[in-house]
Amino acid sequence: MSKTTILELRQLESQEDTPILVDGTQQNGIWTNTLDVPVMIENGDQINVKSVYCDTSSSASGYIEITKDIEISMTCALYLNNYNKDQQYTFAQTFEGKTGLQPLRNYYETIPSRTPGELGDNNKWFLSEVSPSQGYVWNCPEIQLNPLDKKENSNRYGGVLQLLYTGTYPGAKPYGEPFQLTIPPTKDKEAAKLNPYTLNIRCGGTIDTPAIILNPQCRLPDLGLASYELLKTTSSAAGVSMVTPQLFTHTFTLKGGEGVVYSPLEMSQLITDEINNAQSTGQAGINYIDCGPVNNTMKNYPVMSPFLTTIQKNERDIKLRQTATGIDIDQIFVNATGYNVPDDVQNGALYFTYDIDRMLNERVVTGAPGSEVLTTPALDAWVGANEIAMVYDEVENKLKWDIQHFPIYTGDTTAAGINAGDGKPTAAYNEAKSDGDFTVTSGTALQYSGIVWTDLSPASFWSDTLGFADAVSVPEYNKRMDYAGTAPPAGVNNSYQLITEDGINSTGAFPGLDLGVVHAKANYSRPIWGDAATGGGVDRQTDDVSSIFSTRTWNTSIADEGYFILDIGTNFTQNLVASNLTSHNTQSIVNRYYTANSFTSDQGAGSIMYQHSGEPIMLSDFNIAIRNPDRSLISSHILQPKNSVFVEIIKAGN
Repeated sequence: MSKTTILELRQLESQEDTPILVDGTQQNGIWTNTLDVPVMIENGDQINVKSVYCDTSSSASGYIEITKDIEISMTCALYLNNYNKDQQYTFAQTFEGKTGLQPLRNYYETIPSRTPGELGDNNKWFLSEVSPSQGYVWNCPEIQLNPLDKKENSNRYGGVLQLLYTGTYPGAKPYGEPFQLTIPPTKDKEAAKLNPYTLNIRCGGTIDTPAIILNPQCRLPDLGLASYELLKTTSSAAGVSMVTPQLFTHTFTLKGGEGVVYSPLEMSQLITDEINNAQSTGQAGINYIDCGPVNNTMKNYPVMSPFLTTIQKNERDIKLRQTATGIDIDQIFVNATGYNVPDDVQNGALYFTYDIDRMLNERVVTGAPGSEVLTTPALDAWVGANEIAMVYDEVENKLKWDIQHFPIYTGDTTAAGINAGDGKPTAAYNEAKSDGDFTVTSGTALQYSGIVWTDLSPASFWSDTLGFADAVSVPEYNKRMDYAGTAPPAGVNNSYQLITEDGINSTGAFPGLDLGVVHAKANYSRPIWGDAATGGGVDRQTDDVSSIFSTRTWNTSIADEGYFILDIGTNFTQNLVASNLTSHNTQSIVNRYYTANSFTSDQGAGSIMYQHSGEPIMLSDFNIAIRNPDRSLISSHILQPKNSVFVEIIKAGN
């Protein structure tokens, strides 16, 4: 008579001292169990998977389980839409021999033919800074990844490669900048076709070596990699004007723990509330004497946030850093988007500045020293987003960044003056004129200003859990700029591009068909028109926004694949032969059709029977891996940690 033994293998009882981590988060479905008492397998014994229980509670319930506190970091770049509303000064005062309305912005172009009447290009120009490099600056555009075995057909590499590098901005912390390269699961033998991978890192370093290292928490063998190499690197000595986007970061702790879950609605509201605090970086108010860098006495500014600042406040902050570091730093705005630029002019090559001295000249202070009264502040302008909202769309069952820009407003209905209100969000017809450097293909301005996410960390939370991998746009340091008429040395790219698209990684008013329709009884049949001589400038109210949707759909248990693969690594092997690989550890195929109470189960129907032949072996350690059909790791929003596998051993009859 045969004897049967059942082995219970649970992820929650894993014997690993250090769980497998991906981007700092435990990878579900990958674990090791060590039996309390080893089991002997003899000639003729049969082994099969009796049942598998996969914890798919997250995808089925529509809830987000946060098992521990997560340190959230959100970094963004700020931009201004270059359109007609901000081309000239508001006040007509005499300054430095000039009287009347003067250009607010000074453009530096290869062909300086623009005039104040040529009203911008309707593109995003990013808030940036320029400073001379203090040491060697390295551009590192590409990286080659070398798998452990380039010829093996069944082995794969992939995961998140984590690097640390030294920034080039004044006061940068050595190896203080993180970089993550997400590598899709890839067969080793395909590495030659996919290499090199894009890196686009600009960092400090020595005359011989860029200051880039592997994050000590990241192990190459865990990614299936033997090594990596930086390719096509170039360097320049000290003194080159380096152009860098100003990046602003907000951090907070997302509370988690045993049994802590959030609905998508709760999560969206929590994040929205967290980032919309007008006092996140200090006390807010309007009782300030100076909003510029004259004497550094600015206090109680109306908004103290990393997501919304002003020209004057940012200038002051830059000059304070300049004083602290002893390094010259200038504030500029760069045409980094890459749109509407002729073939002979690179994006990242053009910029404009503000005439800070003339703006400060508008400031009027009366009263004796010590009791000054500000009667007219220095001229200033917002930059960033005054509205940032993540919402849950119950129709699409998706999270979305509903808005992360500063709308153009129109339609004041109250009394004139600084406190006038009731303006409505708009899209503005702005038929900006062209010159030798600007080719304008869009006649609408869709936002006054805004932000673009450049890093959302940890990536496992934002990409896998929430589904916002595509919402991030990373600066690419691969452009050249002649700053203040000085060209960088040959082979040195001192500027950058930051590609954005509304609805993908930025937001703006949606230019719908109704913009051109006059909503009036007498004129609805006539198309709207403006002054062609000055480029238009007609504002049209609209509440429609090009939002950024996540890639994850909530409140659904519909699977995009029909099964999971169960691998068990131990003393015996099986053969699963597919068109693109051969696996020796696959022990079962888990059908995803059977899902109940948030668990996907298989009662042995997909098990691959093993019958031992030969000398006895001892079974002790079991390496369990539940994978997608393409052998990739399963996202945390699909698979949670309460996974169990039951293995049946049937002893041969005597």
